[in-house]
Amino acid sequence: MWMYDASWDSSYIWPCTQVRRMQIALYLVREPMNYIRHTVLTEARTVAPQVEAAVEEYKKAHERRKKEREEHKETQ
Repeated sequence: MWMYDASWDSSYIWPCTQVRRMQIALYLVREPMNYIRHTVLTEARTVAPQVEAAVEEYKKAHERRKKEREEHKETQ
């Protein structure tokens, strides 16, 4: 079988290496993002109920402080 001899044609090998470099770059970017996305979503699922409870608690405390402020203004 005839094979292409790239020894005399340096422009042939450049696109191949360029494509490969792009594939490697995409892999290096994509894999950490997938890992981060997976771990963050997993953490979010486990932490979500605690966060919701904390938000409710904060809202209650905010309402309580608001009432106390209004009462303090009325007494002055």
